[in-house]
Amino acid sequence: LKPFRPSAGLRSLDAPLRSRWPPAPSIVPSMLPQGQARTSQASAVAVVGAADAEKGPLLTAEAQGAAEAGTADDAGLSPSYLFFKYVGFLPLIFAVEMAFFAGRALTCMAQGLVAPQGGRAILLACAFWTAWYFVVRGLAKRGLMEKHVRLARLPMFWPPVPWVIIAGLAAAWPGFLPALVVAVQSAPRLGLIGMQCIRVLAIMSIIKARQGLFPPVLARMLAWPDLVFGVSAWVALALHLRGVALSPGAFAAWNLGGILAIMPVGQLAFSVEALGLVGVQDPPSEVMLRLPMVWGPTTVVPLMLVLNAIAAMPLIYQ
Repeated sequence: LKPFRPSAGLRSLDAPLRSRWPPAPSIVPSMLPQGQARTSQASAVAVVGAADAEKGPLLTAEAQGAAEAGTADDAGLSPSYLFFKYVGFLPLIFAVEMAFFAGRALTCMAQGLVAPQGGRAILLACAFWTAWYFVVRGLAKRGLMEKHVRLARLPMFWPPVPWVIIAGLAAAWPGFLPALVVAVQSAPRLGLIGMQCIRVLAIMSIIKARQGLFPPVLARMLAWPDLVFGVSAWVALALHLRGVALSPGAFAAWNLGGILAIMPVGQLAFSVEALGLVGVQDPPSEVMLRLPMVWGPTTVVPLMLVLNAIAAMPLIYQ
C-alpha cells in the first residue's frame, strides 16, 4: 500500500476552508490586560505555594515514619537481638558442662579415685550427651520437635534424655554411677559453686521475655527462681573466697534449693498454657521447642540438676 498524498485539487479545495475559519488564538498572558496577567500569575503562584505547604508536613511525616521504620529495622537486626534469638548462651553452657564432666573423669582416673572402667563410662556418657545435643538440633531445625511434642503431656520433656542415658549406663555398667558420684563430690568446692554461678544467665530469659522472644509465664515461674539461685551462687562464691565456707550440710541443702528452683514449679510451667491454666502467651510456650531455647530443657538444665542432685546426696546419708 502506498501512503496517501493529497492531490493538488484537494489542496486547492482546502485552502478556502482554512481562510474562512482561521485557527483560534491561544489565551496567553500577552493578550490579557497587564493587571489581569499579573493577577493570574500571582494566583497561580499562590495555588502552587498552598499545594507545597500542604505537601510539606505530609512529606515530613512520611520522612519521619521512614526514619523511625529504619531505626526499628536496625534495632531488630542488632547483634544482641540476633544473638539472643538465634544463638544464646546455651551452647556455651553445654560446652562448659561437658568440659566439667570429662575433666573430672580424667582427673579422677589419674588420681586413682575411680576405676578406669568407671571413668571411661563417664566419658561415654559425655559422648552420648553430646550426640543427643546434636540430635535435638537436627530435630528442631526440621520442625519435628514443634510438630510432635505435646507440652500438655510432656512437661519439660519429662523424663529428660540425659537422665535416661545415666540410668541406661548405670544398668549396663554397675561401676558407672558410683564413679560419677565420686567424680562430682570430689571436685573442688570452688568448681561446684562456679558451675552454679552460670545460672545467673537466667536473666537473659527475662530479657528475652521483655523483647517478646520468651513466654512470660516461663519467665515468672522458671527464669526468676533460677536467677535468684544464680545470685545466691555468686554470694556463696564470694563467701568461699573470703574464707567463709559452707558446712557440708549447708552446702548440700543449698544444692537442694537449686533443684527446687526448677522442679516442680518450673517444670510444670511448660504445660500450664497447653492445659489452659493461664491465658494465651505471646510468644506461646511452644517457642521452647525451637532453637536455641530447646537446648535448655533437653540438655543444659537436666545436666545442671545432676550436679545439684549429686552434691545434695549427703542430706540422705546423714
